[in-house]
Amino acid sequence: MHRFALLATLAALAACAHNPELFPLADSSPQAPHTAAATTGGVRVVVDGEPWHGRPGDLPATVLPVRVTVENQSSEPVRVAYPEFVLTTPDGMSRHALSPYSVQRPGQVVSTPAFPMGGFWIAQPWAGYYPWLSPWDGPFAFDSDYYDTYRVSESLPSRDMLAQALPEGVLQPGGRVTGYLYFQPLHHVSQVTFQAQLDDARTHAQIGRLAIPFRAEHT
Repeated sequence: MHRFALLATLAALAACAHNPELFPLADSSPQAPHTAAATTGGVRVVVDGEPWHGRPGDLPATVLPVRVTVENQSSEPVRVAYPEFVLTTPDGMSRHALSPYSVQRPGQVVSTPAFPMGGFWIAQPWAGYYPWLSPWDGPFAFDSDYYDTYRVSESLPSRDMLAQALPEGVLQPGGRVTGYLYFQPLHHVSQVTFQAQLDDARTHAQIGRLAIPFRAEHT
């Protein structure tokens, strides 16, 4: 879909409904009712469907923010890239992670990240957003058409969205990174599955895939 047609579709959907609140179908607890985790190939992914806290406050009417933590307990560097994160529904609908960054023009510098991170190298295309992070100097496949198509919108991101975003890059062994992924809207669904593919950043070999199902509650 052309980028501007996609943005128009997102705007039309946002005008009529809000995104659901997500609750995991398994591995949840009273202390963390929105949170579930899965591990593959020594890489642990924690997904938190807690409602968005930040500006703009009405962001969930436009995109679906989902907080994700990736912990690399393997012995290999792990690639963290938006095309490898998808939300799917039982009827086959899918929503790809949207980029908060602009390929065409420089963006705001993220001077204060919202979440702690360690052992993380930023992907070279986004190094200007994170001058305090060392860039990954190895191979990092980058499809500019994907980032042109799957953008949050022309008017976003806000400073909070960038500060809280899960950045793209490479997570070294023992490293940990947390942030929000922003997805295309999901309306009128009762279940959604968070899917991730994790690859070795050096060899491109697949480390593993995981899927975490959530119940979607609309308010």
